[in-house]
Amino acid sequence: MAKAPDPNRPRRSKPGPVVVTGPDADKIAKQIHRNTKPELRPFRFRYQLAPLGWAGLAASGLVITWSVAAVAGLVAAGITVAATRHRGAFARRHCQAMAAWAACWMFVLSVAGPGPWLAAGLLGWAIPSAFWLHHYRWRPATSEAARERTVEEKWALLAERMKWAAGLKVIGAIEGGEQWEIVCNGAVTHIGKILTARDDIAAAFHAAITEAYAEPHRDGRRHHGLLTILREGTLEKVREWDGGTIDPETGLAVIGRFPDGKPVHERYLGLPEDGVKHTIIAGADGSGKTATINLGLSISATSGLIAPVILDPQMGQALPDWRDFVPYACGVDECMTWLRGLHAGMFARSEMLANIAWTDAKGRPRRGFRFFNPYMLAKLGLDVPIIEITIDEAPILLAVKGASALILDIAKLGRKAGFRLRLAAQVPSLAELKAGELRSILNGGNVICHRTGDKVSSGMLNIPANPHELPKQFADGSLTYGLGFAGGPDARPSVTMRSDWVPDPYDVAATTPVRQPDELVWERVQHAVAAAGQVLHELREAADVQKLHELEILAALQRPMGLGELISTVDGMTVSQVAEEVGRLRDAGKIRGDELLEAVT
Repeated sequence: MAKAPDPNRPRRSKPGPVVVTGPDADKIAKQIHRNTKPELRPFRFRYQLAPLGWAGLAASGLVITWSVAAVAGLVAAGITVAATRHRGAFARRHCQAMAAWAACWMFVLSVAGPGPWLAAGLLGWAIPSAFWLHHYRWRPATSEAARERTVEEKWALLAERMKWAAGLKVIGAIEGGEQWEIVCNGAVTHIGKILTARDDIAAAFHAAITEAYAEPHRDGRRHHGLLTILREGTLEKVREWDGGTIDPETGLAVIGRFPDGKPVHERYLGLPEDGVKHTIIAGADGSGKTATINLGLSISATSGLIAPVILDPQMGQALPDWRDFVPYACGVDECMTWLRGLHAGMFARSEMLANIAWTDAKGRPRRGFRFFNPYMLAKLGLDVPIIEITIDEAPILLAVKGASALILDIAKLGRKAGFRLRLAAQVPSLAELKAGELRSILNGGNVICHRTGDKVSSGMLNIPANPHELPKQFADGSLTYGLGFAGGPDARPSVTMRSDWVPDPYDVAATTPVRQPDELVWERVQHAVAAAGQVLHELREAADVQKLHELEILAALQRPMGLGELISTVDGMTVSQVAEEVGRLRDAGKIRGDELLEAVT
């Protein structure tokens, strides 16, 4: 039985029109109307039917007079141009071209009527219409989860997470990939902040750091930079040296490549009046440091401008392929002797260059060169090679008393005299190089930094990247030797590079007529060698056995070493004789130390 309604219960009123009052009544009412207005969806196939509209417009010339057709065609073309100015390049150009076609054929058909030329008109309609239909073909809708995000969308997500005020602007296709401009709000974010996030950028695009990376813009302005995304890794395959050498126009040589295929350069000469440039190479064991040195020596040997000299404190093990073909000093003692001779040779050449009489480009007589340019000297009839001093494992030699001062002088003054340094070290720290001034000078030239074993080496070399994060192997298991960063004339120190590889340095050394040092310099080296031999001979003749033992131990202790290493280093003395002499010299205050012995200077 139905229950009777309660007469005291208030009745629910039916929804009626919303009444809004107050000073903002009109504004609020319009907003409510907009929010409740049903969404109008455009016809799905409107783009696909556009070619039929153009065909119909042109065919109307069959039923109207030529004067009306001409006016109608021009009006239709004008409306089309005005209405499609905001569209993309494809739609804008297609519509404007079809408008011109329709205007012409309306006039032709109204004057001549149907005929054999009708086929040409249909062909002019069919070909662009086919491109239009392909471009606007129907595609099934995809869910947001399944849709692949664009580069711009991925960047926006990354920028939001990293709190960067930076967007992307398309630049276009490059070899092997595409490139965008990173546009920063400079008051909030500078490009240097973005460059430090190498791993974040690579991960955002599901790529390696050699496939997706950011770098400073070429103009050096810090409010923008470049984002490069490559379709695949380009540095996995090692590239052999092609035999190229120093460009006489620029003084540059190609030593490797960047991921985008552009060359990595090393500056040997600053032309015309800036002199030679030094090079420092850093990297852990197995990073490709020695291979890069062999590449540099190959370029130097084949240039015809450079006379390579190698100082090897490792007794000839560092660069054995070159030992029989270039001046090569083995061991710390011989390296020091040659270094003194080269130092004297540099000053002898400076004196020679300071007194050369020549005529400049304005026809004025001059005296003395304040720079080194082998091409200008050749025009004066002077055959003066660049003396290139290569020192692998340089910290071993720099630890010897007096070596740091000699090498620092060559680094400072060699640019004007044509003396070039190539130093290699695993860790280019002040403790290893012995002088911050030396490292500063080397950083001003060419810097090549392969994979390092610590986080601080990059800062020592002004590399705005993380060489310690470089992998030891690529995805295919091949070793990454040669992979690193280069600070030099290309100004791309934050972009990964890979140096080229010389498969057989011995063959290059054996088949190349390697330039030898000039007589002026080589006489100084030979004089230093002869003087060192004479001093040793006189000491051996004049000293008694005890004095000779003392001199041999002090000579061996040019660097700190343990007693066991000292015993194995000194020839002609028994273990007891070494121990007895060490005790006597320690009591006399000539050596110090317990675990590590060193001579008191």
